[in-house]
Amino acid sequence: MLDPQISGQNIAVQVHGNALVYADPQHLKQIFMNLALNSIQAMLDASERKISLEISINKHHTKILFSDSGAGVAKENIDQIFEPFFSQKANGLGLGLSIVKNLTENNKGRIRLLQTGDKGACFELVFPLHP
Repeated sequence: MLDPQISGQNIAVQVHGNALVYADPQHLKQIFMNLALNSIQAMLDASERKISLEISINKHHTKILFSDSGAGVAKENIDQIFEPFFSQKANGLGLGLSIVKNLTENNKGRIRLLQTGDKGACFELVFPLHP
């Protein structure tokens, strides 16, 4: 669905690993679409444009690291990024990451921001291995 934006912005997408994720497929689609849209918008001024997914599994859960090479999240905003109507963008509604968090939790998962600053953003999503 986002191929025109990804191709038009010369964004490289890398996926490492694979695993089953026990979650509603429509929720997963919305989660990754919202994360990708945020990444695309965060990389508008970046010299390197890359989205990376690292997927791993252990006996308890599936972990997905979703990272980009964008501007990252300002340290003073880290505690607010999952709050409804909080946005760092001039025209942003501030609902994307709030929706991501709610959908993740509705599927018994959790999300947190691992990395920010000039290295882009990295979100860790963890879903239980069994429903």
